[in-house]
Amino acid sequence: MMQCTQEVTNTVFSNKTNRYQSGKRNFEIMISRVNTFGGNNSMIVFKDISDALEVEKLTHTKRLTSTITHELRTPANSINGMLLLMKPAIPESLFTYLNVAEISTNMLINLINDYLDFYKFSIRKINTTKSKI
Repeated sequence: MMQCTQEVTNTVFSNKTNRYQSGKRNFEIMISRVNTFGGNNSMIVFKDISDALEVEKLTHTKRLTSTITHELRTPANSINGMLLLMKPAIPESLFTYLNVAEISTNMLINLINDYLDFYKFSIRKINTTKSKI
């Protein structure tokens, strides 16, 4: 590793940052031009950003999943609750329609729960055991 012993007189006046991928690793290369007592020089910084990108991706996925959970599950549960409250108060002629609505909301809630289970499984937060069938 080289160390710069010259004193910098001015701040960086030109930056260029590029991202590159090599295999499964991601790198950021920053080229900066600096003005020193010895004249104009360049400083090149190589940075492995693979872990930071993975954390960013997981954070985004987690945020998306929690939004889906709240924005879909809460109204579906509210609708289901209202349908259950209406059941004793409706005439028999509308009972079939109420049952269809109740079945549909239960299917939606199950779909949301299945999505969450799949997400937990994909990030290995769900315990699994092997068994013979």
